[in-house]
Amino acid sequence: MANQRSKVFNDTAELYDQVRPGYPDELVEAVIRMSGIPEGGDILEIGCGTGQATRSFAKRGYQMTCLEAGDRLAELAAVNFKGNAGVRVVKAHFEEWPLPAQGFDLVLAATSFHHLEPGIRFEKCAQALKPGGGLAIFFNAPGEGDPSFRAGLDSAYRAHAAELASDFKSATLEKRADPSSLNQEAGPCFEPFQVRRFPWQAAYGTEDYLGLLNTYSDHAMLDEKRRQGLHAAIRKVCEDRGGRVPVAYVAVLFIAKRRLG
Repeated sequence: MANQRSKVFNDTAELYDQVRPGYPDELVEAVIRMSGIPEGGDILEIGCGTGQATRSFAKRGYQMTCLEAGDRLAELAAVNFKGNAGVRVVKAHFEEWPLPAQGFDLVLAATSFHHLEPGIRFEKCAQALKPGGGLAIFFNAPGEGDPSFRAGLDSAYRAHAAELASDFKSATLEKRADPSSLNQEAGPCFEPFQVRRFPWQAAYGTEDYLGLLNTYSDHAMLDEKRRQGLHAAIRKVCEDRGGRVPVAYVAVLFIAKRRLG
């Protein structure tokens, strides 16, 4: 299933590049401060997509090696950073990529860590880091948006894809922002994870919002008839609001340092 979901992202690479949100500056500054990365330090980014997180760190002058397993995603990322000598995009799976002898100051995984293979990911992240280097895992979770808009969306999902509405309601912020499972899996590799939350909001037009939904694997994997019905219902909800869609997010950051020794 993970491979199938990853294929969805690669198959929609151009759309992904166009509509997927980035991350708020407050999160980026927290990563820099809490990781202790030196000015101009070396970052390894795992699963860079087309550069949604990359650009925020690259513009601050860090040297970045960005891994992306999807060929189309990697190609677009390379085009996006063609003029930046500090960014190197490598088409590779993190689990299979040979680590360089010199470690990194910081490892980033932006909306990608859950795709990595359990049992390998923390140990290899630790091996990729210099002693005391930082691991930052972050993603955008649904925030508290306009209740009337959410109610309209819930009605559309109940009518056309009830299982997705259930997934949305069960994936509460408190559950997703709990570091317990990460700390347990990380074991002796890392210090306990610290958690930070950053509420923010993006705005989409109707078609871009529907495009955004198509970059989510659970939506893209719906059969065509159900997806068309769902999109028609959501389009009506959006158009009833004048075609401007406010999307509330909470960017959730987990960050920890590699244990010394």
